[in-house]
Parts: sequence; C-alpha cells; structure tokens
Amino acid sequence: MQQRSINLQRQLKYRFSVSNKVEGNNNKNFLCFVTEFGKSPYTNVKEFEDMGYNMVIFPLTAFRVMLKSVADTLSKLKAEGSQETFIEEMMTRKELYEIIGYEDYEVIDKKISEKIK
Repeated sequence: MQQRSINLQRQLKYRFSVSNKVEGNNNKNFLCFVTEFGKSPYTNVKEFEDMGYNMVIFPLTAFRVMLKSVADTLSKLKAEGSQETFIEEMMTRKELYEIIGYEDYEVIDKKISEKIK
C-alpha cells in the first residue's frame, strides 16, 4: 500500500511539473515523445492534451509489440514446424497491398516500363 502511495505521489508531481512547463505557451506547439519502460508514469493522450500538448507520438510502441510477436511466432514455428496455426492471425495479401498502396506502385512501374521499351 505504501508503494502505491509513493507511485501516486510521483505521478502527481510529474504531471504538475509538466503541466506548469507547458501552460501559458498557447502560441507554441508542444510535442510529447512517449516511450515505454522509463521513470515517467504511463499517461494517455487525453491527459497530455489536458497538460497543454497538442501532439503526442509513440514512436516505438508498435515496433516493440511487433518484435514480441515476431519472437513468439518464430518460437512457435520452431516448435510446430509449420505456419498453419498462424493463418487466422495473419494480414492477408489484399490487406497488405491496400495498406502500402500496391496498385499505385504497379501504375508507376508500368509507366517506367513503357518508357524503357
């Protein structure tokens, strides 16, 4: 219980100090660069907005989740010897192509090929 109280005190102190630094600078853009596993408490986007930040980025969050998934997948592949159990979890080729705009690249590729001929 005492540890919980100490953590709450740290969080309140952190939020108050950050809020004071941003407050009063309404003409400026404030970017919050959020990473995991540091000393700052986990804070959601709404809380950062309330502190005066108008931009929040999480540059490594998705990457770290992806790496964990890759490691888990490779371990399971080694144990099972097949990708069959992952099919339902995978992004389809169609979904991948939509995300990366594959058709746009095909159009560009076709134009380049026609110029080379």
